[in-house]
Amino acid sequence: MATKRIYFLHQEHGTWLNQLSFYFDEIKCFQDELAFVASSLDRDKENKIVKKYRQKFMDLLYDIDEFRYIIHLHENYLAEQAHKGQHLAFDHCEECDRIGDFEKKFEKVKKEVKAFIADKLPKTRIEIH
Repeated sequence: MATKRIYFLHQEHGTWLNQLSFYFDEIKCFQDELAFVASSLDRDKENKIVKKYRQKFMDLLYDIDEFRYIIHLHENYLAEQAHKGQHLAFDHCEECDRIGDFEKKFEKVKKEVKAFIADKLPKTRIEIH
């Protein structure tokens, strides 16, 4: 297993936090689009679909919060060890895998929601000539 020094671990944490912030913002945009679509739907079946996507986004937001918490815990640990003069070298294999799984899950939900919104928006938006 390849190992990384504290500097590179910290750098990786920063990259992940930036990615998670981007995903958070993107989810908020999709939630706004879903709210717009939901406001114009009358059928219960389609509103159930909107609720399903809202729940999937809530699950993703929960995952983002959990990742942020874990990253901050690890950052605190690294800072504590560096303050003690410890030279650590290890890798984020497990975290990398979890982030990768999250990204796949996010992309799948994103694709589904984009298709749903694209299908519903032409029917709900007013065309201006």
